Amino acid sequence: MKAAVIIYHKNVGSYIPREWAMQCIESIRVQTYKDFDVLEMNYGGDESLYEGSNFFYGEQPNHAYAQNLLLNYAFLLGGYDCAFNVNIDDYYVPTRFEKQIAAIEQGYDLVSCNMIHMRDGRQTFTSRFHEKSLRVELSRDHNIIVHPGVCYSRKFWLECGGYNPDEIPCEDMKLWQRSLQKGLKFVILPDVLVYYRIHDNNV
Repeated sequence: MKAAVIIYHKNVGSYIPREWAMQCIESIRVQTYKDFDVLEMNYGGDESLYEGSNFFYGEQPNHAYAQNLLLNYAFLLGGYDCAFNVNIDDYYVPTRFEKQIAAIEQGYDLVSCNMIHMRDGRQTFTSRFHEKSLRVELSRDHNIIVHPGVCYSRKFWLECGGYNPDEIPCEDMKLWQRSLQKGLKFVILPDVLVYYRIHDNNV
């Protein structure tokens, strides 16, 4: 399975501590699943954070444009079978990619997980989204898909239409709602795969 990891950032150091970004990068390097390429975009400068990445740079209006650009490249030009989303202010358990690849191979189109919320370096609580009904929660505009820990299949991206920047800050939830209507297969793994930082610059 040909996998891509997408990383996008702008002005790292101005909105999060730089060591957070480096912890995120290290958590990618130590993944147990190794067969992936990193597609990185700096949409506010020309600094790369991940040595050896396929690096893109150029001004983009916001993060949704950057995501769409990288995912379109991955699936329309790069021929990747799946792509892992990465948020530079969060970090990941070493088995994240391995477990999500297994779900993609089982035929799921979008794979999410549970997460541990972190504030000021301390764990605050752990989500148990896998115990909830995704359709019920999305029907009442409650998003339980963990965006920093999403793995997309190629089929998902080709059929979903991408993120709509006009829907920020609800662009994720709107995309999931539209995609479920198309019959795409979602799964929320029971595993905690993301350490999600709560801070003043969260969207």
